[in-house]
Amino acid sequence: MSSNWETDSKGLAHVLSHVVPLYVMGDPRDFSSLPMVRSPLWERSTVFIWEQYPGGVGFSKKLFHIFPQVCRSAIDLIKDCQCKNGCPSCVGPTLEAGEFSKITAIKLLEHIISE
Repeated sequence: MSSNWETDSKGLAHVLSHVVPLYVMGDPRDFSSLPMVRSPLWERSTVFIWEQYPGGVGFSKKLFHIFPQVCRSAIDLIKDCQCKNGCPSCVGPTLEAGEFSKITAIKLLEHIISE
């Protein structure tokens, strides 16, 4: 099994974009997410999540404090999905998110929680 961060991280960004609005009581259109293979800020793989409104409305601050809980819910969403390799309900379509995006997203989320 090989993994490609560039495609598999799209699955992580996809699932987070579905779960985050539920926890901060926002609309999914209030947020954007972007996976980067190498962030210019940290020079490592990163998924950015941000509020669409300039200056924000406070969602990011709330998300910062509940992020481990959001990650656990994202893991549950992926594991509970009946698809084999990915679908729009969990990590996104396989052709877009990558062949192993379900497995990779779970591993990355578990790593985030353990940090």
